[in-house]
Amino acid sequence: MWMLVGLFMLLTVSGGTEVTLNGYSRQDVVLPCNCSGRDLKEEFRWQIERRTGEQEVVLKINKTGTYYGDSFRDRVTELNNCSLQLKNISAVDQGEYKCSFHKTVYQYEKVNLVFCGVLSSKPLPEDNGLKVFQCDVQVCDDTSEIRWILDGQDLSNSSETNITTQKLSDKHISTLKTEQNLSSNPECQVEKKLPGTSHLSQPEMNYYSHWMKVIPVLPFLGLCFVLFCRWIIFRPSTQN
Repeated sequence: MWMLVGLFMLLTVSGGTEVTLNGYSRQDVVLPCNCSGRDLKEEFRWQIERRTGEQEVVLKINKTGTYYGDSFRDRVTELNNCSLQLKNISAVDQGEYKCSFHKTVYQYEKVNLVFCGVLSSKPLPEDNGLKVFQCDVQVCDDTSEIRWILDGQDLSNSSETNITTQKLSDKHISTLKTEQNLSSNPECQVEKKLPGTSHLSQPEMNYYSHWMKVIPVLPFLGLCFVLFCRWIIFRPSTQN
């Protein structure tokens, strides 16, 4: 009998695609779902299962109306084909999202959302007169960048400031120590590196290198030397 129940469940529920997305703190992310041709008379829903095992409905649409989960009210927008825009994400939004809808059978698609951002940030007791700040962050991959910002300006290692990062299995710990007189506490952020961007100035040799590529100097000088030697050898002698 249990075999028949299992077979019935397989026939009435069909799994779809499964993707993994990186989401950065305070930014928006689109959770994809393609429910084209779904039965509009049947219930459609998005729900999340967090890493703690806790489950919550994100969005539910059925005959009685539209329902939003308490954690997602005013933060989600339904897009074309049932995709969902989730705004201003934080660490609690990390987890497995499931988009469920009905065609001939109930189907679902999954999205694993990985949070990239600050887990906690706090000042620590001074260390030999240095002000100390610690930031626990979760980075997604090598494209994630940890930044310390004070009054809109990036802080970096200098004679007055030292920034170190310790990599643990589940998070990174970034520590800032400085002897500067700060007007406020610096803020830690995690952002995605933009391709081709760098805080380093361009080297002064760029234009010189460009012309070195355009004009083959050494072959040109060699040709001039050969022509000059031929001119010395074969020039007509002058009669006094």
